[in-house]
Amino acid sequence: MTTAVNESGKPLFGGVPLAPEVKKLLDVFGVPEPDALIPYERIEEVLGRKRDTHRFRSVIASWKRALNREHNRIMRAAQNEGYYALNAPDRVAEVESQTRAGARHLKTGLSIAMRTDEAKLDEVQRARLTHARGLTQRLLEVGRELDRSRALVGRLPPATKPLTAQ
Repeated sequence: MTTAVNESGKPLFGGVPLAPEVKKLLDVFGVPEPDALIPYERIEEVLGRKRDTHRFRSVIASWKRALNREHNRIMRAAQNEGYYALNAPDRVAEVESQTRAGARHLKTGLSIAMRTDEAKLDEVQRARLTHARGLTQRLLEVGRELDRSRALVGRLPPATKPLTAQ
């Protein structure tokens, strides 16, 4: 097995950097507008890799993170087509999906916390467990409030102006 090296011949023990390939994607596709679809075939051409490789998936994950972090653009896969930039309604659906996934993790954590035998914990661990239980219960209550507010959406007047991040 050969070790990858950089331009100056130094070994890359952490693996081959993703940044050059991410930069290629950004140079070719720029910042996609909402609803823009970038076909898998075009991405494969730019990267010179097939989409069923680990490297392709790693580069795509890094590219999607960069678009989100630097340009507030969320990309999702369109099955057998490519990647598309979420529009505003799709972003709301994504928020709800992520919230549901987070709630499932919280419920699992709370279940573990509630079934933990406190008699086998020292004072510090017991305090940490009590804190984790309370925090998780409060976060789950916030989730229930969000669910109740979604039920009201049909009865709310439309927003006068979109909310913007500061």
